[in-house]
Amino acid sequence: MKKGWVSSSRANVRMDPIPIASVSVILDRGDTFKILKKTQKKVAIGSHRDHWYLVRLENGIEGWIYGISISTKKIVDSPPKP
Repeated sequence: MKKGWVSSSRANVRMDPIPIASVSVILDRGDTFKILKKTQKKVAIGSHRDHWYLVRLENGIEGWIYGISISTKKIVDSPPKP
């Protein structure tokens, strides 16, 4: 299972992989999560084009984050500091 972290100032964890879906949690920069899967196709939102990622937080909550807000590079010890 791949890991990721929030690389923007904040990221919304949504109930579904669409920008109008309800937000269940707001994550801050550096927050980490497990990536369960991503959408097959990239989706355009504004001038950005990226995948939606289904994630599981440390507290067990699952939801979708748009890829522009995260980094999915391998985390060895801890996420990069802001």
